[in-house]
Amino acid sequence: MSPPTWIPGQVLASADVNSWFVPLVGLKTSNQTTVSNTTLLNDTQVVFAAAANVTYWVETALIFESATGTDIKFQWNGPAGATLNGVTNYRTLASAATVHGQWQLGASGLVSSAGSGSGTPVGMTAFGTLATGGSSGNFQLQWAQSTSGGINTTVMAGCAVIAWRIA
Repeated sequence: MSPPTWIPGQVLASADVNSWFVPLVGLKTSNQTTVSNTTLLNDTQVVFAAAANVTYWVETALIFESATGTDIKFQWNGPAGATLNGVTNYRTLASAATVHGQWQLGASGLVSSAGSGSGTPVGMTAFGTLATGGSSGNFQLQWAQSTSGGINTTVMAGCAVIAWRIA
């Protein structure tokens, strides 16, 4: 579905304004920490409710902190039938070099990123399109430690996902 075409003088309905002009945002307002946990958990704030049968342009910035040698794994979960196609930038585990990879939903989009030590935040960015099918539902960050080490891993306040409807 392409965006509607409005004509001069037409009064926009609130549903049109809210659907087409107001971005969806999942903003992390407080830190979330896990320790010795390799099971993916749903992030409590980096999430938004996606409508059925629409396409969004999605951008995200994630900031985390973990001990050197302790890494974090991320993936995104979406509504049934949704597809995510985009690019992500993160640090590899082996060399801490920046990698540019494909951004996808679920296990096929699982990314592991290296920590730089306590007190040294590390970032990851991604952008692309999220196309939902016939189901609405949450588009949500999931994360955990890649290797359990008895050390805190924290996803920091200020992380965000933002989505604009484009079709």
